[in-house]
Order: sequence, then C-alpha cells, then structure tokens
Amino acid sequence: MLIDVWKQFNGLLPSQAVTFATVIALNGDGTSTVTTPEGGILRAQGATVAAGLHVYVQDGRIVGVAPDLPAYDLTV
Repeated sequence: MLIDVWKQFNGLLPSQAVTFATVIALNGDGTSTVTTPEGGILRAQGATVAAGLHVYVQDGRIVGVAPDLPAYDLTV
C-alpha cells in the first residue's frame, strides 16, 4: 500500500491563512469592513461583531472574535 506522505501533511495545513483585524464598520449587506495591523482594509462576510472589536478573518469570512491583547508589528 503506497501512502502519499505529502498529501497527508498538506491536509493538516489550513486552506487559507488566518488574519487578525479590527472591525471598523458594519455594512448593511451582512459584511463588515475590517482593517489589519499593517493598514490594509478588507470587506469580510459577517456582521455579528461590533465595530472596534478584534476579529479573525479566514477566506474572506469573520471566523471569530480575537482577544483584546496588545499587538506588535516587528520587522525581521
């Protein structure tokens, strides 16, 4: 029996990266406008999190509320 180790490993990885963002506006169409710590602005599906709160965004959707912890942007 041949096992494709790469496919098994790849199946463990998330399909899209999870992005940390802050909700800046709730749009009337079920989406929210969010901003990333780098200054990028995204329009994500989901309008259940109030403006000013931090969220996780994956594949264009808000997947959950992020804790209100200090964030640092480091350049390596």
